[in-house]
Amino acid sequence: MAFTIDKDCMNVIDAAAAWSSAGTGTSLGATGTEFTITGGIGTKDILKAEAAIASYNFVADSILTNPINARDLKYLPQFSLSAQYGEAVVQTGALGTVYGLNLYVSNVVPAGTAYVLSTGQNLSASYAPQSQTFMYAD
Repeated sequence: MAFTIDKDCMNVIDAAAAWSSAGTGTSLGATGTEFTITGGIGTKDILKAEAAIASYNFVADSILTNPINARDLKYLPQFSLSAQYGEAVVQTGALGTVYGLNLYVSNVVPAGTAYVLSTGQNLSASYAPQSQTFMYAD
């Protein structure tokens, strides 16, 4: 039953995606050198999705991906493991952060897909909160 609920939630997120783009897998390393994870999700992809969300006056706060692509994100030098800083991973479900975005992993997310999400926090008090979803597909 829980898997069915998760799958239904995933279908809603997928249908609500306001913008999508193919991932490049390109990232900037800790030394300032660009590198590419072929078929992966890179920091440039995340920042591009974050900018798309900001263009709607929302603040990106989460990344939702499958276990395969989570591996790629954990490889990035910008990844911070929640457990390393004493944060309650069991209570929130977030494994860590990339550029301040909480990383959530679920096997209901198709391989090669990641969602950069806004849960409604906005850049302007003149807008009523609502969620926006942006998708990256490799």
